[in-house]
Amino acid sequence: MLRPQREQLERERDRYEAGTSMSTPLTAGLAGALYQDLVVNRGVASPKPSLVKALMINGAVDVTPGGGCDYTYDTSQSSIPLGWGRVNARNAMYGPGGSPSQRNIDFENEVTGNAVATGETYTRQVTANAGAPFRVTLVWTDYPAAPNSLSPLVVNDLDLEVVEISTGSIYRGNVFSGNWSTTGGSADRYNVVENVYIQSPVAGVYTIRVKGFQVSQDQEPDKSGANQDFSLVSSGSFGVVNNPPAASIENPPEGANVAGLVFIRINATDTEDATGTLTVQWNLDGGPWLPAAWNGVRYEAFWNSLEATEGNHVINARATDSGGSTGADSNNVFVDNINTPPTAAYTYSCSGPTCNFDGSGSSDPDSAITSYAWNFGDGSAASGVTTSHTFAADGAYTVTLTVTDDQGATDGEAKSITVTLPSANPVMHVGDLDRSSAPQGVNQWRATVTIAVHDGGEALLASATVTGIWSTGGLGYCTTSASGTCSINSWNLSNFTSSTRFTVFNMSRSGYAYQSSANHDPDGDSSPPGASITVTKP
Repeated sequence: MLRPQREQLERERDRYEAGTSMSTPLTAGLAGALYQDLVVNRGVASPKPSLVKALMINGAVDVTPGGGCDYTYDTSQSSIPLGWGRVNARNAMYGPGGSPSQRNIDFENEVTGNAVATGETYTRQVTANAGAPFRVTLVWTDYPAAPNSLSPLVVNDLDLEVVEISTGSIYRGNVFSGNWSTTGGSADRYNVVENVYIQSPVAGVYTIRVKGFQVSQDQEPDKSGANQDFSLVSSGSFGVVNNPPAASIENPPEGANVAGLVFIRINATDTEDATGTLTVQWNLDGGPWLPAAWNGVRYEAFWNSLEATEGNHVINARATDSGGSTGADSNNVFVDNINTPPTAAYTYSCSGPTCNFDGSGSSDPDSAITSYAWNFGDGSAASGVTTSHTFAADGAYTVTLTVTDDQGATDGEAKSITVTLPSANPVMHVGDLDRSSAPQGVNQWRATVTIAVHDGGEALLASATVTGIWSTGGLGYCTTSASGTCSINSWNLSNFTSSTRFTVFNMSRSGYAYQSSANHDPDGDSSPPGASITVTKP
């Protein structure tokens, strides 16, 4: 029941009366005015009674302020409550604080399209501002109960839920704490009016859900099956929501080591305010807020980390728009103004007189290496992470890499490098002789010698033909592959022959001369080294 209540006069010449004799015509008159407003001003061709009822309930003023809501009926109550409050024509038409030009009210008339069956859900989204309560009212015309039924339950039962998108909070219809809705609780199983009254809404989007909990009788003949239609009203501050700006610290990044003068870069944007017009500030460890200036691309500031203690700190940033909304970000940094010197390290490879050098193995634990300086030991120098150099003469050279970090600390690594230039007349020789043996057939065995051919710079040489002679008779020859090696076999040696000896006789390759005096054997199993080797029966 909706009752007017006497209150302090708000305007001169107003008159107040109490009792049902006055509340009934006043409420009926408002219902008629709402019906006319919906048809004439809101474009609703056929407003349903449930919509008019929902508008009056949604705009009603609590008759027991401070005493808590006493709106709904259930079997545990010993008396019938007073209802949803005193009707308020302005609230019902325009919403709280609204006007003909700014209606803070949204509604859904009872139509076929919103009817729900058991298990179905109708959803509607509304954007509300903070600063005014957000109220949602669901009303439906239930199917008549059976004659003489004493059950307090409704026939077709719908459930109202309002979801606060930004927090995920869910408010259920008719679950109150004092005068306002609270999260949790159970769905209402006794009433055909359900309300959610959020006292201090968070600005943003809300999803309103109407669920068909149990719809056993059809109240919407234009839709197949058993369906229940309804009217839905929501009110609040429905102006443009001031979305907060987005702020992010671009530099220094999260977890960075910093030293000296630090350049702070902050990206801050807003969907309503023009680019570059936000108020952006930063601080260290929650200290005083300091300004960051717009540079045409982002906001920036400088921080002298020498004024902070060594160790962990937090850089905070915030951006505030013209509506007072704020976005924030923070990054953890480590202040390290006690510089650790870099470590120089390099690798190299040489081909003849030309060597390639790579200093990318150098490192610095707390700074950046800013220069790489090379000294080749022959009066020449170079710079850069990698470089190459061609030496003019044979010999050993001390090559030094010196690295410098951004704090001016240095370190060096020196290595001795031996360079051999190719001769004008290229030579070749035996670089290794290896032997092996294996049984062959009945009472026979096989001897094998593998020859490695080197050039004058001791590099393996392909396409060299080696000729040799076996002490047990016969010549043999082979040509080195890309690996610089080849093998010569002596077959069908009698088991009465305990060993045989192979001697290199000659070596040939176009453009090269055989230099037998340079023959050698690193594993010492030939004598003279690299010239002759004995293979023993297996």
